[in-house]
Amino acid sequence: MIERRYIEGTDIEIEERSGSNPKIRGRAIVYNSPSRDLGGFREVIEPGAFDHILARQRPAADVVALFNHDASQLLARTTAGTLKLWADERGVMYEIDPLPNTQLARDLVEHIRLRNVSGSSFAFSVDAGGERYEIDEDGNATRYVSRAAGLFDVSPVTQPAYEATAVSVRSFEEWKASRSAAPAPAVSDASKARLRLAAAKARAVLTRAVLVLLVAFALADVAEARGRWRRSSSYGAAPAGGDTSTAQGVAEICAQMGRLQHMGGHPGMKEGLGMASTPDAAVRSCCFYGQMQILDQGVARGANGMYFACIRGR
Repeated sequence: MIERRYIEGTDIEIEERSGSNPKIRGRAIVYNSPSRDLGGFREVIEPGAFDHILARQRPAADVVALFNHDASQLLARTTAGTLKLWADERGVMYEIDPLPNTQLARDLVEHIRLRNVSGSSFAFSVDAGGERYEIDEDGNATRYVSRAAGLFDVSPVTQPAYEATAVSVRSFEEWKASRSAAPAPAVSDASKARLRLAAAKARAVLTRAVLVLLVAFALADVAEARGRWRRSSSYGAAPAGGDTSTAQGVAEICAQMGRLQHMGGHPGMKEGLGMASTPDAAVRSCCFYGQMQILDQGVARGANGMYFACIRGR
């Protein structure tokens, strides 16, 4: 499928020498120069993409020079020796030796002198495997042409011809489809091992963090409960039949009442009361805990599921 591209600029000129006909010289192809948007992508012709065609332009490759890509407006051709093509570091140049006795040639030479015509275009096709697409960091797609299949004409033109041809658009759409359908890249065994190690480390860090939080919450709960239960304890007489002679008896009475209450204490000893969700926590929440030598202690569970503790000592 033939595609056409326009080269805009001032590279087209008339070369006049004494004793010879004027020649039209211009640049047909520019290397490494992004085109205009061709329908969602830009295009870059890479150096050397046409070298194999230029190497066989006479007589095997027949390239023509046309005005405005119009086959009826023939200017020159390589097989006749009236069109020459060569590559330099910037791209591909052309030289047309127009027939002096044709009105087309005379008019075109004059238009170029007046800068009415200042651009060139070329028609080509891309070799299978001679293109690739790349996406830049901004998400813009570029088609890189590394090898052409054919060069059909070079043309001085009056208007740009940057059409998005069916073949280039189809190539671009197929490439996008292949990207979306491509399987995820394979992960090596070494990469898998690194991923497993990283996951294990992450789990260990998370586990430690959870344990620290649980301990912190437990300590905060104990501290808050200890202060609250100490403040909630009151003083009053023991209920009828209650045994307050031992710490266990006091704990059982508090469990039955569902609240903390001092009932006279024990002569010569300090008495502390506490309540918590476990027996040990209930003992630790008692007032005077850690401030005396415990000589007697008792724990009982109340109807509300909480544990009530009593400690006595000096």
